[in-house]
Amino acid sequence: MIADARKWGKAVFSGSIRMLEAEYQKTARRDAVLQAGGIRLALFGREFYLDENQLEKTWQPPCFFQQYEQDISAVMDRLRKEYP
Repeated sequence: MIADARKWGKAVFSGSIRMLEAEYQKTARRDAVLQAGGIRLALFGREFYLDENQLEKTWQPPCFFQQYEQDISAVMDRLRKEYP
């Protein structure tokens, strides 16, 4: 029974990986992921987070997106090999 559960678990996980890969290939999904990859800097007054005039700026480290794409590619390659 445990062996069957592992076999079916791998099959289900493989399908999930393929679905995630297909979703990531969509431009809108990829852009949403990459836009989330910044660091938000905020400057508040004495009222801290109740301050209505806080300043916010999102900073994206140089080369972040290139490295992210390489990392995702490496992870997906490994997952494809392990869960064909």
